[in-house]
Amino acid sequence: MKYKISFDVSSSITRDMKIIIEDSNYTKLMAKQIEINKKEQIINLDFNAYMGGDFALKFIIGNVGNTQNRPHEIKIGNVKLEVIEE
Repeated sequence: MKYKISFDVSSSITRDMKIIIEDSNYTKLMAKQIEINKKEQIINLDFNAYMGGDFALKFIIGNVGNTQNRPHEIKIGNVKLEVIEE
């Protein structure tokens, strides 16, 4: 099956974050690194997964890429998962 994950994201500083989808065996079904900043972005990502399987969505927001080690705020909202192809 093909899925689409979408969400809004922004950060008070320019930084990188990763989005990972893994199955119950920790096999990565999708991994994407993006740059976020003060301007809210709508992110849309597609991935394939087998029908009936469990999977986890992970937002990796620690020390990713060139992220500065200083206080900041990240906002993630309107998270939506939908089947786009069976």
